[in-house]
Amino acid sequence: MGPGRRNCGSGQVKEQVLPPSNLPVQLTSFVGREPELTELAAALRQARLLTIAGASGLGKTRLAVELARQALPDHPDGVWFVSLAGVTDPAQVPREVATALGLRESYGGSAAEALPAHVGTRQLLLVLDNCEHLLDPCARLIESLLRDCPAMKVLATGHEPLRVPGERVWRISPLGLPSADNGWASYEAVADAEAIRLFRARAGLVQPQFALTPANADAVAGICRRLDGIPLAIELAAARTEMMSVDDILARLEDRFRLLTGGSRTALPRHQTLRAALDWGHQLLNDDERRLFRRLSVFSGPFELAAAEAVAADGDLPAETVLGHLSGLVDKSLVVPAAGPDGRTRCRMLETVRQYAAERLLDAAEGDETRRRHADHFLAMSEVAAGFERRPGQAEWLARLEFDHEDLRAALLWYRAYDHERWVRLALALSWFWLVRGHLSEGREWLGGVIAVPALAPPDRARVLYWLQRLAFWQADYRVADDLGEEALAAYRALGDELGAGWTLSMLGTTHLYSGETSRAADRFEEALAAAPDVELRVDTLIAMGEMHLVVGDVPGARRPLEQALAEASGPDGRWLVALGVLFLAIADFFDREHRRSRERLDEALDAFHQLGNRGLLSASLYVAGALVLAEGAPERALRLCGAAMAMRDTIRAPLAPGWQDLARSVVIEPATALVGAERAETALAEGARLSADEAVAEARMAQLPATAAGEGWGPLSRREREVAVLVAQGLTNKQIADHLVIAERTVEGHLERIRGKLGLRSRTQIAVWVVGRR
Repeated sequence: MGPGRRNCGSGQVKEQVLPPSNLPVQLTSFVGREPELTELAAALRQARLLTIAGASGLGKTRLAVELARQALPDHPDGVWFVSLAGVTDPAQVPREVATALGLRESYGGSAAEALPAHVGTRQLLLVLDNCEHLLDPCARLIESLLRDCPAMKVLATGHEPLRVPGERVWRISPLGLPSADNGWASYEAVADAEAIRLFRARAGLVQPQFALTPANADAVAGICRRLDGIPLAIELAAARTEMMSVDDILARLEDRFRLLTGGSRTALPRHQTLRAALDWGHQLLNDDERRLFRRLSVFSGPFELAAAEAVAADGDLPAETVLGHLSGLVDKSLVVPAAGPDGRTRCRMLETVRQYAAERLLDAAEGDETRRRHADHFLAMSEVAAGFERRPGQAEWLARLEFDHEDLRAALLWYRAYDHERWVRLALALSWFWLVRGHLSEGREWLGGVIAVPALAPPDRARVLYWLQRLAFWQADYRVADDLGEEALAAYRALGDELGAGWTLSMLGTTHLYSGETSRAADRFEEALAAAPDVELRVDTLIAMGEMHLVVGDVPGARRPLEQALAEASGPDGRWLVALGVLFLAIADFFDREHRRSRERLDEALDAFHQLGNRGLLSASLYVAGALVLAEGAPERALRLCGAAMAMRDTIRAPLAPGWQDLARSVVIEPATALVGAERAETALAEGARLSADEAVAEARMAQLPATAAGEGWGPLSRREREVAVLVAQGLTNKQIADHLVIAERTVEGHLERIRGKLGLRSRTQIAVWVVGRR
């Protein structure tokens, strides 16, 4: 029989015969990229020129070849692959294309002139690989072919777009990594991630006994995360499993360029080592782009244009040129755009690229001056942010400081080594951030170093002692907090700073309260109120007095100072202080069995603490939510909320005060456990511990969900799907939903599958969060 035919009884049936192609045969499996292939296939059907752009090592060629292979049936006259990796002469580009398309050298004139007539109206796809070093000749040839050959399409790869009219650019991303909310990811989530699948496949080639197991999954995930999901880097790391354990590979990634060598001998030279891949991209930069590239390596995280200008610009690189050169680096995929907390676009380097750029900065002997400018930029920003501690805009500044946290740490390290005066300024400017966002141990470590600075100015010393006192209190080091507070009080009084003394007295009162010295606490609060005529200090102290009455069980006594504090507070200033008063009133309402009003106040506190990122007070709010949810008849949800609250406290190393611990145990955890049993209670607590802050807040607010969902604002869901989503958000199992709606459990499963597909969600908790957002 001839090819493409088979016997079938007495006749013959033609099999599908694929169009001709010279696509390279791959010797290893193609892993992942399923969503990208779907998206790219649609793009290729719509555009005549599709460019896959990205840095070396991201897998552009493999993706292009796989896409072209799948697109073969759509191109009757064939799919033709041309690699330009080894081409250095621009005039050779048309010749390479002509050879691939079967145009013999007997043509008269140039290959560029002969190609349009040769292609004519044929429906073919030209795959032009590795265009980055030959942009101009590639662009000219492609524009000519697309203009004169109406049925032809081109799929190109390179570091940057070709800038040809009608070009559709698709920027390749690293492989997907396992999510790790709250620092935790299940074994299943790790095993399903694209980067891990690639590591497992390539490790199996050199070590057939290699298997991903729950015992080594964390190490493999760590390797892939440290390597930013870059396929080339992952393949080179996987090859090391022949001689090394995954734990050893992970430990040696600090020296990744020395470790990740030894690629295939038949691969391009730049794909045989990680350094060679990055060298190739670096060689394509002009001098100013190289200068900017290496200086941007001092940023530990995403940065905005103003920061890049402040840090990288100097006499050799004027600030007004930074935008243009930065755009060039983005085009060449050495810098990638990233969304900031305020919605504005920032840029970042993948960590592997950043380490390579840092080596180039060291070679250029520009490191010290660039790092000084970097530190100065973040000092200036932090001192502006500190002015919003008790003003509208504090949530936005806290989010920005969190986003820049790694760069702030780098600035602190630089100043500690080279400029103590600015080290003190930066540490003091960040003290409120460390407290509110729960970076308590970190703040104590930095301020503990600052307090030992020789010749520390007396006003600075008083402020450092005050912040150390507050941080120690939040970690339940009450004796240490008391000693620091007394020292700070003496320092402020020696300076004649009555306002500073007043704030310290208020904090001392709270410290005495939790040390069991209620009478002494009350005296300190009265001293604080008399210390200085400051509204914010007065509000803070009145709230602390209300807290004192709650702790000793005097609910009516707590209401008076708390309601007075809220009445005296003006607008959104010091929102987190006012929210604390609202939370204490919610507790008072709960004890008085006014659950509706308690829920309303709790919602206000939850929103404030969540927006501010105050994990300490958010966790306290979740305990109160647990009490309310239990009173509403949902013990497992109450336990999940307690689990989330405990996990938050553990994360920031801020144990709940003993009195509040006893209340949480006796009011929520023990009664809920008695209702559901020890095993289900343990499961619910563990589930809660894995919730993100967003998910925990959604869980806390589920009790208010409507029994049915109106159509408005529910997007693509049908009415029945809305009903199922609401019941999921209320914590019902599939069987309970089926019983409630009088449908089969399998039907519920089908609705959930469609809900997840329509909304792009993966879990019941994510569905619940989505439902809460429709309230």
